[in-house]
Amino acid sequence: MYRIDDLAVLNPSIAEAGKLLLQPVGETTKPALTMRVVDGTREVPALLHFEPSNFGAYQIKAATGAKWISVEHWELRVDPESSYTSFQGHLIPGDAFLWGGQTGFIANFNFSTGYVSTEGQLMEGGSWDDYTGFRRWQILVWPDPESEPIALIDRNPG
Repeated sequence: MYRIDDLAVLNPSIAEAGKLLLQPVGETTKPALTMRVVDGTREVPALLHFEPSNFGAYQIKAATGAKWISVEHWELRVDPESSYTSFQGHLIPGDAFLWGGQTGFIANFNFSTGYVSTEGQLMEGGSWDDYTGFRRWQILVWPDPESEPIALIDRNPG
């Protein structure tokens, strides 16, 4: 269980980027990360869904009344033994990365591959020499400040 003071209820269509959403209110589903992406000349909201079968980012087309439960304290941890460079391995949606000083996830986005920072921004990319990917990673959350973290997501594709 979580301390209620460490949770918030957010509408993802108006939430700031980089918020970790546990689940929609009254539903059970995989967590998501709030994003902002450019659509033409304007910035629009999107969600990165942590679904193992379809690790995808999707624009939220219209303001909705959807409410999600958000947790404030989270972090991404990676397994160094699962690391690879862009020259050593095939980049797969769902992998975590460290690239040009930023951290994030590879995701399906607009029928191609997108790179989403942990701050919830769609990245342009950078020099492939600066890319390190990780197949195994976890998102840890703290139910309360005095507790040990728990793994909300534990990605280990095998």
